[in-house]
Amino acid sequence: MEVFLFVLFIVSILLIAIFGTLSVVNRKNKRKLKISVSLTILSVVVFLITFFLIGNYSTETHYSYSSDKKIDSKIDKAADDAIKNDTESNKAESQSREYAEDKSSRQDEEESKKEESQSRQNKQLESENASASARDASESRSREAESSESHANQQVNVPIEYKSALKSAKKYLEFMPFSKRGLYDQLTSEYGGQFSGEASTYAVEHLNVNYNDNALQAAKTYQKEMSMSPAAIHDQLTSDYGGKFTQSEADYAIANLSK
Repeated sequence: MEVFLFVLFIVSILLIAIFGTLSVVNRKNKRKLKISVSLTILSVVVFLITFFLIGNYSTETHYSYSSDKKIDSKIDKAADDAIKNDTESNKAESQSREYAEDKSSRQDEEESKKEESQSRQNKQLESENASASARDASESRSREAESSESHANQQVNVPIEYKSALKSAKKYLEFMPFSKRGLYDQLTSEYGGQFSGEASTYAVEHLNVNYNDNALQAAKTYQKEMSMSPAAIHDQLTSDYGGKFTQSEADYAIANLSK
């Protein structure tokens, strides 16, 4: 109660200062001036009431404190006598409790260190596995690209634009695991290859690409870099604004994703 009155007292002083200042600032605006003066008067009334209540409360508290102090003195004396009788027992109990807590603390610390060490080992193993998978996938895409290029070079009478679209498609696959539809869109996009639809179709149809593996690599990237759930990864893989993989390719990726 005393704290509340004190806070109210301080707030009333601040309101008097604020509304008093506003009264001076708004002296040319009669309407605002009237409001500011009214609020200032109200703040003064609150200030006076609070001041009176604080004085009243302090007097009552002082009287109550004197009576309580005598009672507390008697209680404290009785408590001191009881404490003296139990000192030795409490001391032994305290030492035993401290020993048990210290032992428990050491055990918890050792377990925490073991868990932390195991966690670091697991993360290192996961990182090594991810690097190996990415390396294998990259080598696989490279071999597939080389095989596709060799097959394309054997063909004759192929328009230059078609060959260029095929080369661009292979370049894109070296840097990112595209879906078939995503690669086509990249080739035809005005912000991408800007190839014709026919040339882009020729390119994606003459690639030797395992789109299931591409979907899996994209899923691993989402899981590692963005910490997405399997359901969210599946939606991102099949989304028109995401990987644009087929449902079966996304299902394969989720089924083979690390748990």
